[in-house]
Amino acid sequence: MTLLFVFFLLLLAVPALAQTPSRKPPGGTDVIPLPTLGGKQFWTDLQFFHQWRIQRHALTGECRLLDEHNVRHAWGTLKRCRRELEKIKRRKRLPPMQGEAVLVLHGLIRSRASMAGLCDHLEKQGGYQVFNVSYSSTRLDVASHAAALNNIMENLDGIESISMVGHSMGNIVIRYYLGDTADRPDPRLKRIVMLAPPNQGSLAALAFSEVNLFSAINGTPGLELGRDWDRLEPKLATPGCAFGILAGGCVSPSEELRLAGLDAGATTCVETSRSVSGPSCSVVADPYNEVAESDETNNTWAGIIPMLTPPPICTVTPTPTSRPAHVVLPLLVK
Repeated sequence: MTLLFVFFLLLLAVPALAQTPSRKPPGGTDVIPLPTLGGKQFWTDLQFFHQWRIQRHALTGECRLLDEHNVRHAWGTLKRCRRELEKIKRRKRLPPMQGEAVLVLHGLIRSRASMAGLCDHLEKQGGYQVFNVSYSSTRLDVASHAAALNNIMENLDGIESISMVGHSMGNIVIRYYLGDTADRPDPRLKRIVMLAPPNQGSLAALAFSEVNLFSAINGTPGLELGRDWDRLEPKLATPGCAFGILAGGCVSPSEELRLAGLDAGATTCVETSRSVSGPSCSVVADPYNEVAESDETNNTWAGIIPMLTPPPICTVTPTPTSRPAHVVLPLLVK
């Protein structure tokens, strides 16, 4: 009986904890750095310095400072973690950031680990400084994720040119960020590559919006991509810079501005990826719908680097019938 009573109290305590994210934790510095998993579904990156990251927990509001190996060096408030990062910069004589950078954002439910292969390829083959962004995709709404992205952008001191690569909902976060900063766009933002973006909402999210298990797993963002899309879409901006789209499904090579020939089985297909044509938009179809997979053997990411220099008009290019390998990496070339 006592155990049941304790369990009942715990059930009451968890929701209360989730409703008080602004409570300031005491914080501290780790005398012995503590290994972590780097954040999966509950931690959101707020700031980068090279591969050092400051994250915030979605439920408690606690922040922590991680190094490139996901080892924790400080925890507590954002101010405390920033202060400790400055100490580490001086103690380790870390050089300032500079050059061209690419921010990579994963999709709903996924983690930054799903984009690790792409990030590694961009670093080795493209020569970019890559920031693989982690965010609590299922725990907070799109607006909160966009605010965190804005915080990252504002703290990329020294970086001269920035491009973004998003997968699935990561692109919606990017577009929300662009809408939030429409009156003060970052002049460093050069190009954006969208991998399977649900630019017209998600058909799967819409179909399962009323299923309790779906909303429990996917949280508010899952509903925003489906049932609540009409409220979310007006807040999304079309990129003002050059951008390219790589989506699942098939296209007809005879059509340029209207995307057709869809693969009805695709979760995020060309039709739902279509967005308002921007000043420089390149759209490439991937009939294998493998844009989120990293496969060094098949060189799956080979087309992204060249796609960061899209043509000056919106075009649709059919994918080679072999694999999507030849269209992924070319999207980002200098």
